[in-house]
Amino acid sequence: MFRYGFNLILFSIVFLSHCKKTDYVIDQQKNIFKYSWGTNDQIFIEDNKYHSFKYLDTLSNQLVGDSLVPIEYLETGQVIIKKLVPTSMEMVEDQGITEFVITKAHFLPDTFSIAVKNYLDTKFLLLFSNTSTSRVYELKTKDLNIPEINSKSQPQYKIYGYSVGDEVDREKIEILYSDIFGSKVTEEAFLLDNQNIKFTIIGYKYIERIEIINIHDEELTRLIRSIDQVFSTSHEYEEIVNGEGDFKEIVKGYYWNEMDVSIYLQKIESNYEKQEENYWTLEYTNYIITNILQNYLKFSPQST
Repeated sequence: MFRYGFNLILFSIVFLSHCKKTDYVIDQQKNIFKYSWGTNDQIFIEDNKYHSFKYLDTLSNQLVGDSLVPIEYLETGQVIIKKLVPTSMEMVEDQGITEFVITKAHFLPDTFSIAVKNYLDTKFLLLFSNTSTSRVYELKTKDLNIPEINSKSQPQYKIYGYSVGDEVDREKIEILYSDIFGSKVTEEAFLLDNQNIKFTIIGYKYIERIEIINIHDEELTRLIRSIDQVFSTSHEYEEIVNGEGDFKEIVKGYYWNEMDVSIYLQKIESNYEKQEENYWTLEYTNYIITNILQNYLKFSPQST
């Protein structure tokens, strides 16, 4: 009888402790979502609600209007956001012009894991989804001290001491070429002390993409193990065969993809391009960092 009573008390303590922790997580989320979050030209979240189109205008073939849909909070620390999206479309041809017409639209839910990241001296709300595109919103409510939240951290891999999103000293790189799209300057460069490591750089110093070239077969096992340790799931492998006979080409690849972080390790073997050795190439990207750099970074008019 005593043991039964003790177990009951212990269970009650654990249950109440769990409830208290769950309530804290939900309260913390509600506090974050009550502020205004959006892109450069639009507010998407405010007062625990999400801005969505209101209805489908069949005459103009557009989603129009504005509705505020309440955000739902889960005990898992995730949120459910609903927005109006096209669910049925038809292809219509009129006077030689083909276009897609939206025939149906519904408010559909998506579940997101949340995080708050301080980057480029700005607070960003990150919404990670397993079923659709993840979203990045900037804090629009000014002068708020919101702590960083990492409910599920992105894999963070280092290559020669560098990760995607880091700054690089321009004295340590050589620029191969640059492109300018409006105010956005993108440069391709390699490290002076290791020319097998290449960077895609935005804003003259922020690394958007990292590439390693000329990876030998004997380096492969060690490299795969080091990447596997960073991701929560191990790699996938596939071979794609293109062509046949003398024009046969085999693309071999190891792939990692988690929380919008991707690493691709590939080698192409072909019958029509004889080489002494085929080398592997690694490409490392982070969709969240790319989104921030391309859409929120204030670009300097010239190199520093």
